[in-house]
Amino acid sequence: MRGNAIERHSTVDLAYGSSSLSRARDSKSKKFIRRIVIRLMHWRRHGRVVVLFFLLLGFFWLLLGRTYPYRDLDLDRPASASRERLRGTPRSAAGLPAARVNALRASYLQLLKQDNACISLAQTQQPNAQTEWQLHDLEVQNQSADLDTWNELHGDEPPVQTIWQRVDIKELKHAVANLPTNAWTRIGQERTNAVFLGRAVHMNHSKPGVESIHLIMSDNAAHNVYVFPWWWDENVSPFRKLVMRVLCEVMAPLGYGANTERHLLRVQLARMAPRSAINMHQDSGRWAEDAHRLHVPLIVPKEANGDGHYYFEVRIPNNSKSMKKGKSMVNAYLRNITVDEGLVFELNNVLAHRLSVGKDERVHLLVDFLENPLPPKHIVVLDRAQRCMYGKKDKLSFSRKQYGVDCSRNYTMVDEVKYELTTKDVTPQEVMDIIYGDEAESHMKQLIHDAPELFELSQ
Repeated sequence: MRGNAIERHSTVDLAYGSSSLSRARDSKSKKFIRRIVIRLMHWRRHGRVVVLFFLLLGFFWLLLGRTYPYRDLDLDRPASASRERLRGTPRSAAGLPAARVNALRASYLQLLKQDNACISLAQTQQPNAQTEWQLHDLEVQNQSADLDTWNELHGDEPPVQTIWQRVDIKELKHAVANLPTNAWTRIGQERTNAVFLGRAVHMNHSKPGVESIHLIMSDNAAHNVYVFPWWWDENVSPFRKLVMRVLCEVMAPLGYGANTERHLLRVQLARMAPRSAINMHQDSGRWAEDAHRLHVPLIVPKEANGDGHYYFEVRIPNNSKSMKKGKSMVNAYLRNITVDEGLVFELNNVLAHRLSVGKDERVHLLVDFLENPLPPKHIVVLDRAQRCMYGKKDKLSFSRKQYGVDCSRNYTMVDEVKYELTTKDVTPQEVMDIIYGDEAESHMKQLIHDAPELFELSQ
């Protein structure tokens, strides 16, 4: 034992110098350091193993949480049912019955091949045909999300609006105009479509008076894509065929051909009720960074009926030399962009923008598409009346900061109100008014019966 101690001390002396250690022998700090060094030397043989273990742990942590890049897969490649159950079910739908999830998706993938409006058009048009417009460079566009960053890197304006072409929207506009009023409400969507819960209060804050019909949606991280019944079920709505006729034509120069539909990340109809407004905001999240935003105006109000409150404005940085750093928002200016029915355009939606209407309503078809097609395993086909929670983290993607969508069970009205109360400073009554509007009172009675504790907490 004594010999081992002498050996340990002699080793330390070689590292620090015997004279310095002897002079500082009574120093508490030096004694502490010496003990630490001795312990490290005892464990030096195991140190590499420990370091390697933590490196491997960090690697698998990142691997589980990473967002897989979209790549083209062969839809015709056969896959066994067991393989589909294990590997084909998207993570956020893993809690649903595998047979039902796979049956819906298999039917939808078959629909992509059998009922594809772009196939005949692809045979008559040349891919990558010359056009007067070019896609926005997403890497450059994303730099404009912060105006100070943009002004430091560039001396010109960022891409704002690129007009593609005018397209025939007669049938699509007619279908939208003839929708019953309740088709745009939560009640109407719950009966025949699927719904994403947990977004109502946030959307009401930034876009009061705006109603949406989701056809295809993604999570915030652009990891999974959710196909709604109003898109895949022609017995519910005609919008898939009507929308794809428009998109096959305007997106034909991109060369996507028969795979055009698999590039779609989000497709939705957005309606601004009369006297409504969309407050100044920037679209954010991985989905906004990875996708191109197309607007197809279907119903555009007349400016004369705007009462001075009709606009579609985008905030653009002012690159004057006199501008000081940190004053970009002050020196930015608003540009009212060109909007006309049937005039398709790409919008830089990471720039701050706002809209307002007067006496008339406004309806746009909003399309977000990726430059690479979606692999089938990231497609979730939703059933009628399915209720998913937007903002719930994917259970297996714990290292991702982006929030996903949880479809592992059918969430209830109580679940939604609880979620909204935990994320926003609102009361149960306010949440119900936002979600159900004029029909909130009848649902309020049910909420009081099912979850009286919510009202005790809010008092």
